[in-house]
Amino acid sequence: MLDAGLFNAINEAYADLDLGNDHTQYKFIEIQADNLSDAALRQAITDAGTTTQDDIIVLHTTATQNKITLGGTELLININAEQWGSVTIVSLGEMPLTIDANQESGVLSIGGNTVALAGLTITGGFSDYGGGGIGVGGSNVKLTITQCIISGNTANGQGGGIYSEISGSNPGATAGLTIRLVA
Repeated sequence: MLDAGLFNAINEAYADLDLGNDHTQYKFIEIQADNLSDAALRQAITDAGTTTQDDIIVLHTTATQNKITLGGTELLININAEQWGSVTIVSLGEMPLTIDANQESGVLSIGGNTVALAGLTITGGFSDYGGGGIGVGGSNVKLTITQCIISGNTANGQGGGIYSEISGSNPGATAGLTIRLVA
C-alpha cells in the first residue's frame, strides 16, 4: 500500500490520533500479519530510533494472525523525540493486535519520547515495581493511548495497567500522560 493510502487508512481508523494530513512527515514501518513476532516488533522499534522523522509502526492483522507474545523482556521505547521523532504504533486489520507478556515481564516501558498507541490490547504484563502493562518514566514523556484495551496486567508495586513516574534531577522535567479512550 502506498504511504498515502496507508496513512489515510490509519487516519480513518484512528482520527483522534490527530496525525494531520501530510503523510510525508512520517516514516512507515510495516509488519505484515504473517511476520508478527516479538523480534519483528523489537526491530521496528529499533528502526524507529534511527530516523529523524516521526515514525508510524503499522502492525497488520488478520482474523487468525493478531497476537504477539513477548519472550520474557518488556518492549523498550526510549528514543529522544526531539532528535529522532515520535513513535506511533497502530494495529490495522481484521482484529486488534494483542501484545501479551505472558506474566513474564512488563509489556511496554516508555521513556524520553512521544509515543502513541492505537488499536492494541496490552495484556499479561507483570512488574515487581509498577506498570505491568505500560511503565512510563523519565522526563519530557508524552503518551497517547487510543482505542486500546489494557487489562490482565499486574504489579507488586503500583499501577498494574499503567504507571507513570517523573525521574531525574532536571528541575524543569515534566512527564505527560494523555489517554484518549473511544467507546
